[in-house]
Amino acid sequence: MTEDMLEEVQEEDVAGKIAWYKQRVLEGKDAFIRCLEELGYMVEVWEEPITITEGLSGPYASLEYLITSSREGRTGRR
Repeated sequence: MTEDMLEEVQEEDVAGKIAWYKQRVLEGKDAFIRCLEELGYMVEVWEEPITITEGLSGPYASLEYLITSSREGRTGRR
């Protein structure tokens, strides 16, 4: 395998891991919100795009979440 091919495989692997990570975070957020709502909490979710920079991956886009809950008020999801 040439160096160019190896680099391409590594980039695809990193992109796949980032996609997997982002999907797990989304699933965890959704499960957490469902649990709170099932317990009768009103939930509000704030999300904002962010850029994360890590070693091998370099910078990539993700979302930052702020989840608040209360027993009173309206449920709002953004």
